[in-house]
Amino acid sequence: MISVHSIVGDQYSCYCPFHDDNTPSLSINLKKNAAICFAGCYAGSALGLIALAESVPLSVARRMLITNHIFVMERRSHLSNSLIECGSQEGDLTWESAEDCEYLLNRGFTSGVIGDWKILYNSVIKHIKIPVGEGWIYRTTGNIQPKYLYSRGLQKSKIIFGDDHFKHISYKRTVNIVEGPLDCIWLHQNGYSNTVAILGSYLSEAQMKQIKMWGREFVLCFDNDLAGRNATERAKELLGAEKCSEIKLPETAKDVQELNKEELEKIMEGEINA
Repeated sequence: MISVHSIVGDQYSCYCPFHDDNTPSLSINLKKNAAICFAGCYAGSALGLIALAESVPLSVARRMLITNHIFVMERRSHLSNSLIECGSQEGDLTWESAEDCEYLLNRGFTSGVIGDWKILYNSVIKHIKIPVGEGWIYRTTGNIQPKYLYSRGLQKSKIIFGDDHFKHISYKRTVNIVEGPLDCIWLHQNGYSNTVAILGSYLSEAQMKQIKMWGREFVLCFDNDLAGRNATERAKELLGAEKCSEIKLPETAKDVQELNKEELEKIMEGEINA
């Protein structure tokens, strides 16, 4: 993480992440894509600096920059931090409702559901923006890896996506658990409102404790890959194998999003009281 001391125009005065920097010796100009540490640690592009500091490829560093989550304004008192909204090289980002986003519509999501979940879209960087907790999930609509980026400071292990849409919660209910936010939204759209997502393939103990408060039985709907199978085994271990059932996806389907309503009903019939 690169901490910013002050900003004058396009010039950022920062604390260098590569040495014990008590005075801001790193200068970054986003408009010129240039950065230099006057202690001799770095001289080159701002993008290269971000990639090096975050230990990510240049392509990911650029996505992190234009989705506004690299630079953090740090007060010298260390009492509070606030995000600095940085524009992309194509201009300032404008996020609009994703109700007309072809990527989501082509995948079968309805405009009503997209609006209900407050999903935004930016056509310049081709990302959707999904609110979660106090932050955001960014999901590329192109062929870019990794598919997801998260708000700076977002602790995925403590968040259960979809909890605010979880309908009629009671301790005796069955809870459907999926990996990703779009998986969760897809099941909600198809009538399974007792669905939440763990934002990845690793169920944390913090998430487990909360989910156990919501239900006595759990249906595991993880991806049809090695990570998904490992997630299934861990969930059984934490939640209790006797309380868990798992759906069996067709070999041709990677996740629940590839199943329509009729296919979902056939697979989940008898296991879910949605």
